[in-house]
Amino acid sequence: FKAFDTTCPHQGCAVSSVADNQLVCPCHQSHFDLTTGEPTPESQAKRALTTKQVTVSGDTFTVA
Repeated sequence: FKAFDTTCPHQGCAVSSVADNQLVCPCHQSHFDLTTGEPTPESQAKRALTTKQVTVSGDTFTVA
């Protein structure tokens, strides 16, 4: 499992949707790879989304 902080590194807006296997920031349309958090080449964001730690315990998922 992968989890990313929802704060876009471009200007701090909340990344809030998924389209075509990419996470999308609504402020300036930066797109990030759904599996790595890396920005696409045409994105205004040049840094990846911050990775979060995912812990699985039975049926419980914890993101920190």
